[in-house]
Amino acid sequence: MRLLKRFLSNCNTNKKVLFSFLAVMLVATLGSCSMDDNGAEENPPQEARYEITEIHYWDYDEPVGKDIDIWYPQISGLQNKQQEQHINDVLVETAFDILQQFTSLDEMEIEVQYFVTLASETILSVYFEISSFHIAQPYPRRTSSSVTFTLETGERIGFSDIVEINQDFRTSFYDNFHIIWNDDNLEGKQIVEEDVMNTFGIDKLHLIDKYDGACSYLTEDSLVVSIAVRKSAGSIALFEAKLSEIESFLRLPM
Repeated sequence: MRLLKRFLSNCNTNKKVLFSFLAVMLVATLGSCSMDDNGAEENPPQEARYEITEIHYWDYDEPVGKDIDIWYPQISGLQNKQQEQHINDVLVETAFDILQQFTSLDEMEIEVQYFVTLASETILSVYFEISSFHIAQPYPRRTSSSVTFTLETGERIGFSDIVEINQDFRTSFYDNFHIIWNDDNLEGKQIVEEDVMNTFGIDKLHLIDKYDGACSYLTEDSLVVSIAVRKSAGSIALFEAKLSEIESFLRLPM
């Protein structure tokens, strides 16, 4: 939040800063209910539920060629407000982390988009795609990041918290994780596979969420790993494993 305040405090007549709170989406209602033979509720639904609000931050300064466009989510409605605040702080930090990588934002174009890949009663997983471009660069740079929380504790969890990374898991990684590739360019797919094999060996799987250029996230039925690759191969490679295929390695109840 200090980063946002610093940006807002630097506003002047040549700069346009937009801070908008967009549509609120109801994601989950915690608890369930059923009826007995007399039509009465056996397990009344809990009042607690959480919502996700989309927030848009835009910092545009034409004279210096700066265009910062960041979208990120915030949650509300958790019973534990301390956990809720922690989750929201991490989401903000993750969305704005790209700005820390530059000494100056002049002549920079940065866009951060997010995807809520899983919003269940117990798990929240968010995937960020980041594009940055400087006038001196030949092309934009694409990277990714992610955060996954267990909502029972508010704790951030990573790849090694979700799966047991033992020798069996390592040796079967490429049998279970299949590259998401919608392009007919098979040469590009081969480049991706070579990049991943050469720069991100199987022995580094336990470092996926700490490795620069790699992250992981959950969906309703899959675990996805995002790994940075060369520009000619699309900059980001996604490997997906169905949870049913890696069930024996799962450490979390899904």
